[in-house]
Amino acid sequence: MRRATLALALLAGGCALLSPEDKLRWGLTEDVYWAAAHQCDHYGTVHLTRMGRDGDLQVDLAAESRSELRQFRACYWEEIRKRVDARRQEGLPVPDPFNLQPDVEAD
Repeated sequence: MRRATLALALLAGGCALLSPEDKLRWGLTEDVYWAAAHQCDHYGTVHLTRMGRDGDLQVDLAAESRSELRQFRACYWEEIRKRVDARRQEGLPVPDPFNLQPDVEAD
C-alpha cells in the first residue's frame, strides 16, 4: 500500500491546476476509495498495487487466494457505499454519478 500512498500524494500535488469538480473527485478518491480499500486490507493475500481516480483497483494476490479477492471486492464495495451514504447524510458533496462498484482486478 506504500506505493499507492506515494502515487496518491503525487497526484494530490497536481490538484492545484484542476477544476472544482476535479478537485472534489480527487478528494473523494482519498476520502472514499482509499479509505474503503484501507478498511478492507485485513485480507492478507490481497495487496493494492494501483488505484484509479474512479476507484478502480489493481491488486496483487497469492495464487491460492481467489476467494479472498471476492471477499475483498465485496468488502470494498460495501465500505464505499457506507462512506458515500455518510457523506450525503452530512450534506457533503458527492458527484452524480459516483462509481459505487469500481473494478477490482488482479495483476
